[in-house]
Amino acid sequence: MGAAQNLFLRFFAANLSSKRRNDPKSACAAAIRQMGVYCGLLSVTAYIIVGALFAKTLLAHLYALDGIFIGTVGVSSAALALWAWLSFRRFQYEPEASRIYGGKVSVRVVNVLYVVVPLVWLLVLGLMLQWLDAV
Repeated sequence: MGAAQNLFLRFFAANLSSKRRNDPKSACAAAIRQMGVYCGLLSVTAYIIVGALFAKTLLAHLYALDGIFIGTVGVSSAALALWAWLSFRRFQYEPEASRIYGGKVSVRVVNVLYVVVPLVWLLVLGLMLQWLDAV
């Protein structure tokens, strides 16, 4: 099992244990959307790395939040989200696959990390962009 599938199954288990999205179809859809958030983080990170290493002008588009940045990140995020949907939609028929991640502590950790990881990522991103501006 790969890291992406592992992460998806953790989100799926957390959603199955929620009060609102606890049927397999809704829990699976919510877990795929949550994976989409991480796909967006990966897309922006890749954009910044490419911009920092190969084309500093890409960073200007990031700062301006213009069409080139939004289009590039949007297309790559959409492609990754489509991959997640195609890869993981089958789990709506296999909810037992997430059973190993269904414990209370595991679900609580996943819910906290779903909020904390993007916030820490934004902090690191801000610091990295400040450092790149100084260089």
